[in-house]
Amino acid sequence: MPSTSSSTTAQRRTQPQRQRRRLILIGVAGAAVLAAGVLIVLMQPSAKRADAGTFSGAAQVALVKGLPQSGLTLGTPGAPITVTEFSDMQCPFCAQFANESFAGYASGPLAKGESTMRFVPISILGPDSEKGALAALAAARQNRLWEFVGVWYANQGVENSGYVTNAFIDKVATAAGLDMTAFHSALADPALAATAKAELALARAKKVQSTPSFVVRGPRGEQLVEGADSAKLNAAIAAVQ
Repeated sequence: MPSTSSSTTAQRRTQPQRQRRRLILIGVAGAAVLAAGVLIVLMQPSAKRADAGTFSGAAQVALVKGLPQSGLTLGTPGAPITVTEFSDMQCPFCAQFANESFAGYASGPLAKGESTMRFVPISILGPDSEKGALAALAAARQNRLWEFVGVWYANQGVENSGYVTNAFIDKVATAAGLDMTAFHSALADPALAATAKAELALARAKKVQSTPSFVVRGPRGEQLVEGADSAKLNAAIAAVQ
């Protein structure tokens, strides 16, 4: 399998920049698991975060209970506002949004049918991110991606520490209510990498340069919002309504 080259520069960022992972997406043929792109990550040193002492998941599953879900998309089809979230499963700022801000959207615009949200997993932090992205895409085949993502972020460990084992992924999938036989079958499907490649191409097309990033589209146009600042996301939603 061809190798993927990357360079990483650790540097301090201003406060707004600490709410996202910076990256540059450069398209090349034959990436490793994702089969596309060299991801050059420019990041500040991440804070050391311990794995959750007690594996959790019930609250995250409850957040999306009763909301329509199809593949990567959560919310009522045909809603006037669409929000596409680009995230890395290892990104601590993506977890920050999921753990601190997402509940407001689930109980607000999503529950009211005013918006849909689409989750696009992309990998910028290493092989464990690739494993996480493929696992999220596998969960999407059962229309339980949002439960899976919520549980993952609630139990996220220190990036590139080796916590993303098969056992960890299975714990997340079990807590998210997945059919484990179907989940393992999806993970073994080579077509999953092609899906990941297409999602990475979408990120490049939308000029995504950090995680989390949100593309907000509505009757009055489209805006790109970078970082986990929910106030900026709310402002973008209001601007395109």
